[in-house]
Amino acid sequence: MRRFELFLLYGELFAVSWPAIFGVRPRRGIVSGLLAALYGLQWQLEGHRWQMIPLYGVALGLVIGDIILVERTVAWARRFARSVFGLVGLGLASLLAFILPVPELPIPSGPSVIGTFTVELVDEAREEIYGPAPGGPRRLNAQVWYPADVAGESQPGIWSEDWDVVAPALAKNLGLPGWFLDHTQYVASHSYPGAPLAEGTHPVIIYSHGWTGFRTIAINQIETLVSNGYIVIAPDHTYGAIATRFANGDVAEADPAALPDEEAVGG
Repeated sequence: MRRFELFLLYGELFAVSWPAIFGVRPRRGIVSGLLAALYGLQWQLEGHRWQMIPLYGVALGLVIGDIILVERTVAWARRFARSVFGLVGLGLASLLAFILPVPELPIPSGPSVIGTFTVELVDEAREEIYGPAPGGPRRLNAQVWYPADVAGESQPGIWSEDWDVVAPALAKNLGLPGWFLDHTQYVASHSYPGAPLAEGTHPVIIYSHGWTGFRTIAINQIETLVSNGYIVIAPDHTYGAIATRFANGDVAEADPAALPDEEAVGG
């Protein structure tokens, strides 16, 4: 779980445990104010994700209870029930957030700072033969990562510029609801978009993803290579990638016709 998600969980733990331990609820407004503040901070600084919905529901229930309950003392039977069922319920409500956290990419092993940019390449002499409307020039996106010089105030970008088309397409390809991987929008990379290229000579590696992959699928390996002085170029193979978004907003999803028959490929 992320930092402010944990703070919200700790606030709910306080709201559940205090009456169970001391037999009296905190003064009205303390719990509701605390949870509202923690929720607001978590929403503003980290953003919502669907795995947190049970904990958001618990927070709402505790806020409503804090406001509407007049009696502040808690009988022994209710203290016991609150300590057992309340804590068990809170644990269950937080389960999804722990099982499906926002992934954290490993820190690259090399000393170089990483810059990145994406370019759209158009081959006017080559006709696109795949997709729902073949024809027109062949287009593909390529992302470049390189050793960079970065100013102190710069911020790294997220793992994929096109997460909002890649994540739903990937989820559906895995037989999951389209929103299942939406939390990956919060995955931070270690790459700085548009950073100046560092001086020196750098060997170049071309990374080619597999069928229904995408250019940032191996972002951890790419960043490790670049941090050690390499330039890495990774294209999205249009209609072979799970999803590609072009500069004009067009989205090209994987086309099964772009995968050759096994017999045609050979051993």
